[in-house]
Amino acid sequence: GPTPAARGGTNRFVWNLRYPGFTDFPGMILWSASSNGPLAVPGRYQVRLTVDGQTQTQPFEVRIDPRIRNVTVADLQKRFDLAIQIRDRVTQANESVIAIRDMKSQIDERIKAANHAEVTRAGEALKQNLGAVEGELYQVRNRSNQDPLNYPIKLNNKIGALMGIVESAESAPTAQSYEVFRDLSAKLDAELAKLNATLDRDLAAYNRLLQQRGLAPVTRPPIKA
Repeated sequence: GPTPAARGGTNRFVWNLRYPGFTDFPGMILWSASSNGPLAVPGRYQVRLTVDGQTQTQPFEVRIDPRIRNVTVADLQKRFDLAIQIRDRVTQANESVIAIRDMKSQIDERIKAANHAEVTRAGEALKQNLGAVEGELYQVRNRSNQDPLNYPIKLNNKIGALMGIVESAESAPTAQSYEVFRDLSAKLDAELAKLNATLDRDLAAYNRLLQQRGLAPVTRPPIKA
């Protein structure tokens, strides 16, 4: 999250009342979705300042906008809870894209080092299987902010766009928002299960092939399913 300046003299730090957003990756382009984290729920908080080993803590309160009627802290807590779940699922999708790209890069390195037809063939097939999941998690054809007009958004974008809908009103989420979130979460789970199955089967076989040629195996990053 943001950190205050450490210059000599008086410094001011303004919290925008938002929690940290989802993990992103270089070149990521989303449509109607941003990496802003969920808004804090009204309530009591603490600010802690440490300077030269000395710490002071001060309480403060975030209040409901007095102009808003017929909304409770419980309603806004429900909104926050769903927004956090949305953020974490987008993070999961994006971290999986990062992991896939890392493994594809490792495979390219092994293909170059081996200079062997079987290592190349198996490596390209594995990259294709990994890329199929990557393409469902993120619209890989996006190169500019206008590209989503031509290419359909994928799971990370669909889930991320739901954040704006959930936070568009000072109220509890609608039944439709919960339903959409469950549907998109199930689709994400299916893709992550497919990815893990590919790693269990194809990556394991590829690493055995690499070991036979005295090459280091491709490292498998953890994929949360």
